[in-house]
Amino acid sequence: MPLPLAPVPPPMPSPPMPSPAGRPPHAAAVPFPVSACGPHLEAAIAAVAARTQAAPGLAAHHLLTLAAMAAQRLVSLRLPTGCTQPISAYFVTIAGSGEGRSAAEDLCVGPVRFWHKRFLNEAPKYDHVFRRHGASGAPERTNRYASLRTRGGLFAHLAADLLTPSCARRVEADSLSALWDGVVRPGIESEAFMPRLSAHLVTTAGDGLALLRAPDVAESGLLGRLLAAQPASRIGARVFTESDGASPPELQALHARLTDLYARAPTCETRIVALDEQARALWLAFAHEAEAALAQGGPFAPIRALAGHLAEHAARLATVLALLDDADLGAVTPPMLERGIALARFYAEEAVRLLSVRAPVPMAADPLAALQAWLERKYAGQEISLRDVYCLGPANLRSAAVALQAMRQLELLGMAESIKPADAKTRTARWRVCAAGEAAPLQQSAA
Repeated sequence: MPLPLAPVPPPMPSPPMPSPAGRPPHAAAVPFPVSACGPHLEAAIAAVAARTQAAPGLAAHHLLTLAAMAAQRLVSLRLPTGCTQPISAYFVTIAGSGEGRSAAEDLCVGPVRFWHKRFLNEAPKYDHVFRRHGASGAPERTNRYASLRTRGGLFAHLAADLLTPSCARRVEADSLSALWDGVVRPGIESEAFMPRLSAHLVTTAGDGLALLRAPDVAESGLLGRLLAAQPASRIGARVFTESDGASPPELQALHARLTDLYARAPTCETRIVALDEQARALWLAFAHEAEAALAQGGPFAPIRALAGHLAEHAARLATVLALLDDADLGAVTPPMLERGIALARFYAEEAVRLLSVRAPVPMAADPLAALQAWLERKYAGQEISLRDVYCLGPANLRSAAVALQAMRQLELLGMAESIKPADAKTRTARWRVCAAGEAAPLQQSAA
């Protein structure tokens, strides 16, 4: 019999496992279980939501990411199955324009931007995170994921490759999957500590729903690691109040607590936290419950990528929240695990719900506009070859002829400048992409 719920999280409705059967085409958003986040986070989430009028789920993802960033450096988690895993976390929030996205990020994340300096001090030889991949008979390649100088573990900018349907998205998804356990680069001494990665991606409904349904993201293994939510919009019911601009006391207290954790020396490779005897029994019962729901025709069959890791996510989240209460945590207890299970149930139900949400109908793709936006994000002020354009660029430019025509049009608009190769025998066309506010000399049409 499962142990009774601890007083921290609210009791879950019956039946415990969500079912897509009978859901309306646009099922209502599942309320985020703020009370399951524990006293430190619960008060801060409420304060951020009241100040910015952003959805509590959006504020919770910002703060949970910060908590995971601090906690993942300190401990690793040993599951009852015997395997040892990180307590990293990847969150995705689907929210439209005007939902308080920037205000919530500035309030939650802005005061602790200095953490990236400590990151660099701990790993001075790692300017970027890399994933090495290769194929039989082909040289190994390295693909830069994102510079951690700017966000210290958060997504840099908009994670454009992950949101853009292209060949690069699979590489980006593979990179994030590899970063889950941390990275060890050949030739670097083992004592050089490499922090793990926790991330939060805030995106629009069109890009977010497409990401969660992309086959290449599922095949990379990343889909099972993404904890996604689309909070209900608060537009039309927001209540704005006066403020002196100071950070809420509840948020200041949480930032102070996280800063204390982050000031500790990293020990995740040597310090392992496990579940106590009662928590192991509770975890195994939840794991069996989730596994049974994965059967053909079961409520979790449509979300197998996530549900297969649901019990692991519950233990990870429980450990992150427990470290906020006790930095010297020795073992996860049943009340702590109940918090993680409540959050895991939420993400499972939300994943099932998002399958029934109709994605916005995209506008007709404009190859030239898509190419221009991609170049501005990735190659502003840099050189690029034709092969890079049709191999890594937008999906509607997979033909060399089409890509060449689009680049010639950008030349005429002054957005790219053709570069003549030094070697006359070199046939690969190259361009220098103009930076923002810069225009290349207009080209005369060959016709």
